[in-house]
Formats: sequence, structure tokens, C-alpha cells
Amino acid sequence: MNESKEGELVFLPSDITLIKFKGEGPVDKWKKTDKPCLGLVVDGCDNVYTEVLYNGEYWMARKQDLYPVGN
Repeated sequence: MNESKEGELVFLPSDITLIKFKGEGPVDKWKKTDKPCLGLVVDGCDNVYTEVLYNGEYWMARKQDLYPVGN
């Protein structure tokens, strides 16, 4: 995936895992997307994860699982 910037929409395919970390520690919660949808990039975070707004909540998604939405 290309680097998405804050405020950009991204496509989240079905059956990807979204996670929430407990502070700087281990995974606190996780869920799988049940259908394809759009998310809003909140923060690029690091080389592996992007923070997205999905279904009214903030989640971390692997960058390789996200796809940019066309111009």
C-alpha cells in the first residue's frame, strides 16, 4: 500500500484483523471486518500499522491490508 496521510479514506477488505493495543504493551482487543468498507486514516503510526477510524472507533490496521481510495 502507498503511504496514506491523515484524513484520507482507505478501503478495508473483509476478513482483516483490526487491533487495539494496551498502551505500549500487548494487544488489548481485536476484531475481524465482516464485510468490505471504508475507513479514515487518523495516524500513520509506524512502518507496520496505521490508525483508522472504523465503525466509530479507533483501531490499528496493518498497512499491507489497506488500499487507497481513488482520486
